[in-house]
Amino acid sequence: MPERGGRGSIRGVSGVTIRPARPADFERLRGVFARAKLGGPSMAGELAFVQGRLGGEAFVADAGGELLGAGAAVAFGVNGWIGGVAVLPGWRGAGLGTALTATAARWIAAAGADTMSLHATAMGRPIYERLGFAADGRWLRLTITAEAGPEETARLAPANRSPEARAGAMDTPGLPGADLPSGVRPGQAGSPNLSSADPPVGIRAARAGDLDAALALDRVVTGEDRAQLLRAVWGSGCLVAEDADGRVVGFHAPKPAGGAGGATVARDERAGAALQAAWQRPGSEATVVLPEANAAGRQALEAHGYRVTGATTLMRRGPAPAYRPEGVFGGFNLFWG
Repeated sequence: MPERGGRGSIRGVSGVTIRPARPADFERLRGVFARAKLGGPSMAGELAFVQGRLGGEAFVADAGGELLGAGAAVAFGVNGWIGGVAVLPGWRGAGLGTALTATAARWIAAAGADTMSLHATAMGRPIYERLGFAADGRWLRLTITAEAGPEETARLAPANRSPEARAGAMDTPGLPGADLPSGVRPGQAGSPNLSSADPPVGIRAARAGDLDAALALDRVVTGEDRAQLLRAVWGSGCLVAEDADGRVVGFHAPKPAGGAGGATVARDERAGAALQAAWQRPGSEATVVLPEANAAGRQALEAHGYRVTGATTLMRRGPAPAYRPEGVFGGFNLFWG
């Protein structure tokens, strides 16, 4: 198998280079992803974002100047992600997908991550199993069309900040195995607790001072250090959920490439559903991806008119991070979740 930047033969395909992507490649990769029918042309922008903003790396399979495929890798602390692995239809079965994945895996290992993760389609899963990846649940893709309407109207109640409401707030335990404080105020250090019986939440635009609390919550839910990612997207379009005491109990961050949807992370079902409702754009098409294990998140989306349109298998090689799928009410994409 060719080393990074080297030329060689991949199962009979001579003169193929697996090399880091160059700035001029990303526009050309729009056509590659369109023809490969993996994420569409916008996937090229995701790879450019990984390489340019997240400290990751994008790779291409280059045969004498013709781009035959692509893939990328990014590391978030203990866990690294492989994504955007696509090969032109006429070149499938020649080992290019395996070579791109193996190159990305080597990059992640060199970055110091203990675990490698990816979202596999039915076509790609056998390749990843041969490389030592094992299934760790499924993620669903839910879509709403411009014509679809909600089955019921979501109503967001502002947080009740009265002394009576605060006095009546229940102290609830966290998820199994959690030994964490019950929340994090904006700018306060520490990790939030996840629970399922909290008072109503209020939704507002995120502020710069909310970022530390959002990062703490994100670490608890994903088991990863996604600080560089969240700092890159934090700003316009971000929302936070607050409990009655003003603690951040959830957040929504839009997709880096724009468009409806994005990452929604919350410590409980109520905050997650309120955030899901808050970013909706009635009359617009949107797609959300989330773990199948988050039944409450799926139910809330279906109440808005979303329907399941696809699924992938989350696969990992190495010890699974301390991941809590019930806290993920939406992912950025089916690359890094």
